[in-house]
Amino acid sequence: MGSFGVAGIIIKRKNFSESDRILTVMTRNLGKIKVIAKGVRKITSRRAPTIDLLCLSQLQIYEGKTFYTLSESVLINDFCLLKGSLKKIRLAFHVCELTDALLPEEQAHKEVYELLLKFMQGLCEKDISISDFEIKLLKLLGYWSKELEGKVNNRYYIEEIIGRKLRSLDSYR
Repeated sequence: MGSFGVAGIIIKRKNFSESDRILTVMTRNLGKIKVIAKGVRKITSRRAPTIDLLCLSQLQIYEGKTFYTLSESVLINDFCLLKGSLKKIRLAFHVCELTDALLPEEQAHKEVYELLLKFMQGLCEKDISISDFEIKLLKLLGYWSKELEGKVNNRYYIEEIIGRKLRSLDSYR
């Protein structure tokens, strides 16, 4: 299969080998995918700034044996307005962790992509309720019902679903 373009939000990254990085990208049509970006940890890499965490980028990728492989990338939005506030960065990391933990790989979730994108854009302009995002995400994924409203702590409920503690909120306390 040849290469194709996809827009996505970088929700997670992990260093791999000496100069590569594995990205977790939330896309509209492919859902959550893993992409290997070869050579981006080198000081001379021109792609590194376009695939930073919390960036919306247009990615040119092709399917590999284990991961998609990045060939080109263009920055669409780096959400720089939210990166000026520690509180907003913390919230953005939290929604990215939730998205990564709750979604299976390579299953299209257009509504979740739109919710994440809308949250990131809204967070640049004003403070947004994290609780609203959590409930909307849980509803879209089928984990939420009317009976739960006002009866459960969202964070503990999500931790119960994913089977581990959330790291994003603890790391900034």
